[in-house]
Amino acid sequence: MLLEGPPGVGKTLTAESVAEHMKAPLYSINAGQISEDMYDMEESLHEVFQIAKRWRAVLLLDESDVFLQERTNNNMEGNRVVSVFLRLLEYHEGILSLTTNRVTSMDAAFLSRIHLTLHFPDLDVPSRKYIWSNFLRLVHCDHELSERGVSRLAQININGREIKNLIKTAELLALSHKKKLALEHIQTVLRVTHRTVPHIRTFTQSAAVTMRAYWYDNQPPPTGRPAPPHDSGRPVSPSDLSKLGILHYNYPDVSAVNALASERGYKNRDEITISPATMGDIYEEKVKSFFHEHLHEDEEIRYILDGGGFFDVRNKDDDWVRIQLEKHDLMIMPAGIYHRFTTDEKNYTKAMRLFKDEPKWTPLNRGEETDGNRYRKEYLQTRDSSSVEAH
Repeated sequence: MLLEGPPGVGKTLTAESVAEHMKAPLYSINAGQISEDMYDMEESLHEVFQIAKRWRAVLLLDESDVFLQERTNNNMEGNRVVSVFLRLLEYHEGILSLTTNRVTSMDAAFLSRIHLTLHFPDLDVPSRKYIWSNFLRLVHCDHELSERGVSRLAQININGREIKNLIKTAELLALSHKKKLALEHIQTVLRVTHRTVPHIRTFTQSAAVTMRAYWYDNQPPPTGRPAPPHDSGRPVSPSDLSKLGILHYNYPDVSAVNALASERGYKNRDEITISPATMGDIYEEKVKSFFHEHLHEDEEIRYILDGGGFFDVRNKDDDWVRIQLEKHDLMIMPAGIYHRFTTDEKNYTKAMRLFKDEPKWTPLNRGEETDGNRYRKEYLQTRDSSSVEAH
């Protein structure tokens, strides 16, 4: 089994997990522990393979690049090392895991001898956040890092081993001060290593001013399509919106949108401009379709690039809450929530739509069948544990 990828992404841990699953000992040896002398190297490798066979152990040969390197005409010593390893490998009985970060330079003769190759990519933001969270659960002095703090730390481009070492050092610092592990301890260690914690913008009072939310007044529209703003004069607070599963951010810089998308596992996006100038005769019909009450089976992110518009969402009592979005507002809406959209008085909305998979807009209009939709039921279970009440 060949485990290929950069340092600190879980190659050794995978070999340990295989051994644990098989209830077999793990015999781990680093290639650097093998003698460079040709005769001694062959004897050492033979002994390693025999020990693994005798104990029925999973053998892990870490950093095995020297044994896998491609043979060339101008490196006879290296060629002999590869040839000896190939010969011994041919007769090994048992599970052998090899780790490397240079699979492109591997000798072709190994391809027929390797039963399984696993590639480990560089860690992305969600992966780093998961690793941070896991290691923080193991600290002995407890910690007081919030979800937001962990999200900020996940923006730092370091590998899993570095995260583990950083937390250990920060934990020792916290213990020396007889305090719980906090973000300030980690920041201190980061400063020593010449790294910084990125600032992740989240919901603030200034953002609340940008995004207005209120109870929809339900007054009959003067024309076929309900005209904004339909403001009842009863505002809805950010905390009430969060109970509905609605998250809001204000990002003047699109790089913050990119970071959020990466953190939440969004892979694709498109842009849509909703206006009479861009849509022509189909504008009114298109907006009417957006305004038809519906849900989606995926979480959706909408980022306003220009103009503005209104999203209406249902609360527990089936009343409408209207949310006004303007330029640089970003809203995350959970899967399964009934909602609708309309443009504002300017009839102009330019928005970025972000998708976790292929770009698609598949509305499921409200009805008896949609009420029984699995994603709708899951949303209701989550929402009903923390509901919004109108006053």
